[in-house]
Amino acid sequence: MTTIVIPMAGQSSRFYKAGYDVPKYKLKINNKSVFFHSLRSFLKFKDHFFLIIGIKGILDEKFVQYEMAELGINDFEIVLLEQQTNGQAETVVKGVKNCKRDISDILIFNIDTFRREINLPDNFSLKDCSGYLETFLGSGENWSNIMPESDVPNQVKMTAEKQNISEYCCTGLYYFGDYKLLNIAYNNWLENEDTTKEVYIAPLYNHLITCGHKIFYTVINRCDVVFCGVPNEYEKIKNGFDWK
Repeated sequence: MTTIVIPMAGQSSRFYKAGYDVPKYKLKINNKSVFFHSLRSFLKFKDHFFLIIGIKGILDEKFVQYEMAELGINDFEIVLLEQQTNGQAETVVKGVKNCKRDISDILIFNIDTFRREINLPDNFSLKDCSGYLETFLGSGENWSNIMPESDVPNQVKMTAEKQNISEYCCTGLYYFGDYKLLNIAYNNWLENEDTTKEVYIAPLYNHLITCGHKIFYTVINRCDVVFCGVPNEYEKIKNGFDWK
């Protein structure tokens, strides 16, 4: 059964600099936390195992435990890393390595993104690919992007981070058919790229594509995703939002 991985090693620095006095995941939207709204995206996955990854001394374990109980999610583990990471990719890799469970395929999601309802793809089988990225149609250089293969439906030709290479923008939902594939791609990145820069998930798929793995993508309606990653996005929805 697919493991749901929620990396929470971020420092909420933009929010603290903007004057907020609690970490982003604790901020309230219509009396529910950002954490609650993000995890509620997985209503259909309550029976799955959830892995929450944070930093020791920073992530509030009791808060997470309470929110998970409110959500009705009982099968989860909180892994606390000893120090800050250089990005979401390292957070996930180290978190899974320190998890007590044996993990195979994983679905990664951002703690500051909300989905109307997350579903596994219905236009292709997960058995036919090594991973997939969820996208919406948009524009701008603040997104992760995918470029589709021109002659193969649903297949990714390449990915990029904060480059406007196509209209297909990533929501932050990433699937790997086997955790080992993410680990391989991450280690390749460490060997060949600038390790002083933050390492994102989306660009790691490029190594798998180069190695011959099939990576697919899905497309959802823009109205089915809400972003809360920076203060101005939070301010727009802090009094509540409706799914149109």
